[in-house]
Parts: sequence; C-alpha cells; structure tokens
Amino acid sequence: MARRSRATSKTKPSPRSDTEKKALVLFQATHGQAPHTDSSCCLRPGAVKLLPMAGHKELLQEFQEFSLSAANAESLMQHICDRLHQTKSRYNWIGFYLLDKNDPTVLVVAPYTGSFTPNIRIPVDKGLCGAAASSGMTVIVDDVGKDPRYFAGTDMVKSEVVVPMFAGKKLVGVMDAESYFLATFNALEKDLVEACAAIVGRYFEKNPR
Repeated sequence: MARRSRATSKTKPSPRSDTEKKALVLFQATHGQAPHTDSSCCLRPGAVKLLPMAGHKELLQEFQEFSLSAANAESLMQHICDRLHQTKSRYNWIGFYLLDKNDPTVLVVAPYTGSFTPNIRIPVDKGLCGAAASSGMTVIVDDVGKDPRYFAGTDMVKSEVVVPMFAGKKLVGVMDAESYFLATFNALEKDLVEACAAIVGRYFEKNPR
C-alpha cells in the first residue's frame, strides 16, 4: 500500500524592512534584474549582503593610469565617481567638493554620481564635508542619523566617509562617499577612498586650478 506523502509547511519569509526594499530597488536599477532571494545568494529577508566587489588594487591602478592622460581634473573625478558607483554596490553616492576659488570658506559641488541631488554649497564649518575640510582628517560615520554634524542630502543615506584632498600641502577639496547601508565604510573602504582622493590631489598638484 502506497504511503501518503506528508505535506510540508513552509515558513513565510518575514516582510522586508524599508531599507531592504530600497536596496532591492537600487540593485535592480543598477544591475537590470532583481537579486535572488535564497539564503546563499544576493539578498534574503532579514539580511542585505554585499555582492562580489571589484578589487581595490585593480581600481586604483585603473584610476592612476587614467590620471596620466585625463583631459582635465573634472574628467578624472567623474571617471572615479562613475567606476566606484558601477563596481561598489554600497557606494550609492560618490562625489567631490572643491574649495570655491573666490571664497575658500565654502565647498562647491564638483563631479559626482548618484541617485540624488547633493547640496551645492557647504560652508567649511558645516556638515561632515566641512569637518573633513577644516580638520584635514578623514571623517567616517557609521550612522549619520546619530551625528548632529550630518548635513542631509537625502534621508536614504545611512553612512558616509569624507576624505580631505591636498595638492601638496594645500587643501583643494574633499571626496565624499555615501551609502544607504549602515557602517559601510570599514578600514578597507576608508583606504580605498583615501587612495582615490590622493590620486586626484596629485593631479591638482601637477595641474593647478
């Protein structure tokens, strides 16, 4: 006599948080398809995982080589922004701010890539960009909602890193990377952004504004 197969019950996945929903939309917009949802792949309920990243060494070599033949600083900065946005799934906005030539107390937005319009002008005594520019030190915030210095461009941003850029010893601006995920910018990511900023800084040193 044949045994009846016992019905198996499947646990319904827990509903996605707003952050995860935004991540799914961003992933699909960037990659042209929705991610898989099994536990061993891109995204699953309750967790948002990093996709395989382009190697930092290869990216920096590419940027360095591009800097040698870049038509101008703007094309170099734009290339870096575009490539980081393409290859780093949690770098949701990347851009540069340069000191205003006529007013060095203000940072003015330069080339950037991302899904929101940034603040156009930022005083050097305001925001995380201002903090990096005025201190001359990298600023990393794992949760911008808990930092009163954060000068919001969009409420989707959760973490940020800002690196000052120097042409020799002269401050020329900052490089800013923002993420829709908490604590994106660990020590390895910090090193990457600092190295990118240094490449642009060296370009300005050889090609003054």
